[in-house]
Amino acid sequence: MAQLQAFSAFDRSPLGHYEITSPEQILQSLQDSRLAARQWQQLSVKQRLKKLAKLNQLLIEQADSICQLLTHCSGKVATEALLAELIPVLDLNRYYQQHAPAILKNRPIACSPFTHPFATAEISRQGHGVVAIITPWNYPLQLTLSPLLTALVAGNSVIFKVSELSLPVADLILALCQQLELPKDLVQAVIGDGET
Repeated sequence: MAQLQAFSAFDRSPLGHYEITSPEQILQSLQDSRLAARQWQQLSVKQRLKKLAKLNQLLIEQADSICQLLTHCSGKVATEALLAELIPVLDLNRYYQQHAPAILKNRPIACSPFTHPFATAEISRQGHGVVAIITPWNYPLQLTLSPLLTALVAGNSVIFKVSELSLPVADLILALCQQLELPKDLVQAVIGDGET
């Protein structure tokens, strides 16, 4: 199997070897992700939010090690990792915890009393299934977790791919999601370069 090796942007030290995801593995992940999305969509928005609420606690508890990892992967200083990567995710999750039920609730819409005098209608927001997230190297945590949270709150599953320059961040995100006790295959990672 082909592999990629991750190096620190900070000091070029090796950060690990990663097996490139094959096209067959991607198709299997997609099938598994579709099944997980159906299961996840059965939960109410409040039930989904309850599972995702723990993310902020995990990010705060692990802030030092997360910032250190981001420093090695991207070369940024720890302050920038904290301010530009962690805090926006914390804020977004807090916002969704407070406002997502109202944002995603069904809404009645007006019907024309002339063409449909006794009709009623509403907007019902539902998950689409599988969301793909492909993120660049410069803000790998924030630019993956922010759309990942949005997709999960809305009832979707996620397959994400971080840049080949920030591969250890994929491991971090998967570990965080595992600690949230999300359904199996709800969040999956693909490893590879731009061609993958």
